[in-house]
Amino acid sequence: MKQVDKQNHKYKPKTIDEPKFIHAENNEAILNQVRDLKSCIETDNLTDYLQVTELQNKQFDALRGVKIKGEQMNKEIITDVNKDEEQIKNGMFNIENNEYLKNLRIPRRPQWTNDMTKEELHQKENNAFIEWRKQLAKIEEKHYNIQITPYEKNIEVWKQLWRVMENSDVIVQILDGRDPLFYRCQDLEIYTKEIFEKKQNFLVINKSDLLSEEVRKCWSNYFNQEKTQHIFFSAKNEQMRIDKGQGEEQDEEEDLLDPLEFKSYLNTPKIASRHALFGSMKFLLFDIFQHKLQQQKQSFGCQDQQEFIFQIGMVGYPNVGKSSVINTLCNKKLVGVGTLPGKTKNFQTHFLEENIILCDCPGLVFPNAASNRAEMTLNGVLPIDKLKDFLSPMDLLCERVPKVVLEKIYKVKIEVEVPDGAFFLNLYAQSKGYYNGSGLPDQAKSAKLILKDVVQGKVLYCKLPPGIEQNQGIWQSNIIDLQLNNILDGENEIQNGKCRSSISKYGRNETRQRIILR
Repeated sequence: MKQVDKQNHKYKPKTIDEPKFIHAENNEAILNQVRDLKSCIETDNLTDYLQVTELQNKQFDALRGVKIKGEQMNKEIITDVNKDEEQIKNGMFNIENNEYLKNLRIPRRPQWTNDMTKEELHQKENNAFIEWRKQLAKIEEKHYNIQITPYEKNIEVWKQLWRVMENSDVIVQILDGRDPLFYRCQDLEIYTKEIFEKKQNFLVINKSDLLSEEVRKCWSNYFNQEKTQHIFFSAKNEQMRIDKGQGEEQDEEEDLLDPLEFKSYLNTPKIASRHALFGSMKFLLFDIFQHKLQQQKQSFGCQDQQEFIFQIGMVGYPNVGKSSVINTLCNKKLVGVGTLPGKTKNFQTHFLEENIILCDCPGLVFPNAASNRAEMTLNGVLPIDKLKDFLSPMDLLCERVPKVVLEKIYKVKIEVEVPDGAFFLNLYAQSKGYYNGSGLPDQAKSAKLILKDVVQGKVLYCKLPPGIEQNQGIWQSNIIDLQLNNILDGENEIQNGKCRSSISKYGRNETRQRIILR
């Protein structure tokens, strides 16, 4: 009997899937590609230095007995230096008045020719990338009080962006509707026109189902004043409709419509369907088609027209729903989707039609005006599971969200007037029974759960465009809104006209405008 058990539990070594790895050389090439395209946002000074010297092809000799002292790490993105401590704490700043942000350019691919060898082009790209990083360092050195946050430092990821931008006729930036300006890279739009003037820029404001109609109108007016092509979209709602098999008759009707019919969704607050989104992209390709047709006539005269291939590049920050938008456009799961930022690892192409190709770029963290690391965490750019400093984003969350809202969502009673992150985490951990090995409330576990709720939209906080009083959004008309009215009225009665916490600080009407609940 024992011999039979030993045979059944005999160790079986893991084997490589043959269809996936046919040759050892291909296996090694795939592993090297995955290793090269690994996102690198946060590094210490030593790792940063070694990366730069590797790009410069420098050689090193070993020295024994030398101690290397690490300095302050993670200083990479410039923010507004003309804001006081209260503005920094609340993450409020004026992008338009920030002069230093004009120098924050994304790296450009250097000019190249077909005569260059692979090694020459590779070294030229490395030198241009190093020079770009030096320019950011010079701005930091010149303005010592500038606050800095992470950005993408792996040149291989930027090379994927260069390929997408050079090959695409329309560059689509996917933005999170809760804070579009945070996720928008305006220098990317400038770079698009530098490559070729006829290329089109297009903003797709995803997760628009989290925004009320009033908020969408504000953002639509803002982008229209800037003459920026945009459209509102909800990949989540479209995917749910596809999964349930709803709207198939509507899909068949929309398939028969001309792309010009979808122009009514462009630059309006209406949330577009996937067909309307694709039709709007086709409309933007019309000018490019006319240009290519004119070039063909000049080159070949009145000969038979050849078929043109158009490419649409999809670019955006990690975790803005770029992969979800692509899957809904294609009506099938072509791209992996995950809550961890940076699911897409390399440049991918998908055919939407016979002559239209969708180019998917890996998620990129651009040099931007993020106020601090806490802001980036709340916006889902930095991975929450790898988070070490969880008190800073929790402090910012407690500053933004009224106390009564946190009480309603997480079923706790906050006794203090203005809770900080540590107090709220202890309260939530005790209510859920989360304790660490020392018997203390597990703040880390509680913070990760709450921050994931923020990223997923359970606790919804939206910003309004510049020029509008930043009371941080408008309440939607839903059940939670009515319940919160009763809470506000109850606290007013208990306090005999003296409101506490966020109610006394902001007033009832302003409290109703500080966040959007779903």
